[in-house]
Amino acid sequence: MQNIINKIKENIVERIVEVFWIAIKAVVITAIILLLLQIVPIKIGVRQSDYKWDVGVSQSDRTWSINSY
Repeated sequence: MQNIINKIKENIVERIVEVFWIAIKAVVITAIILLLLQIVPIKIGVRQSDYKWDVGVSQSDRTWSINSY
């Protein structure tokens, strides 16, 4: 009986450690993404005039746009 209880405790500890490391990885990835967005900002613009839609995405010196007529 004690062996089963010990295995359950080990499993719980392993899960807690696993969740902890996943949380740390998520924080690091989020920090990297936020840092990149500070260095290379992305701007999104949407305009509508009459029946025409313009969607533009600009990043540093590049611009992508979609026009709908």
